[in-house]
Amino acid sequence: MPNVERNLLISIVVAIVIFLIIREILCWYWKINARLAQLEKLNEKMDALLMRLQEISMNLAARPAVPPPPPPPVTPQNDAARPQ
Repeated sequence: MPNVERNLLISIVVAIVIFLIIREILCWYWKINARLAQLEKLNEKMDALLMRLQEISMNLAARPAVPPPPPPPVTPQNDAARPQ
């Protein structure tokens, strides 16, 4: 009986090793590791961009609102020069 358990344990270990080797080959072939690295870089850049946008938003919110300048008065000269 101990021989059967030993063979089963060896079979399981060999199967796991074969699985890991095949997995690494497939990840290399489909460039999954390279894609993952690119996605991580993109995520870091997006986080930095988000933080910068939040800083800008806070700066804009802290500033007092400036009303827009009034439009120029309409006179007959200005009205005639305006395209229709």
